[in-house]
Amino acid sequence: MFHARLKRLREWRNMTQSELGQALNYSQQTIHKWENRIASPDPDQLPKIAAVLKVPVGMLLGETMVDDPSPHQTP
Repeated sequence: MFHARLKRLREWRNMTQSELGQALNYSQQTIHKWENRIASPDPDQLPKIAAVLKVPVGMLLGETMVDDPSPHQTP
């Protein structure tokens, strides 16, 4: 679930894999691996990823609907 959510939220923010990687201090290849289930980030990084994407951590993990209206989701 995380992998698909990450891609969807990144695209929703109109960010490329490179831009997200730069914001998180990771390479574009790392973001690609995360989105394609080749690798996963360290769980300690989830709050940082969520902050960059401006969503609650629960949204990355599938605990919250991506389409739910919330002030955290305004692109």
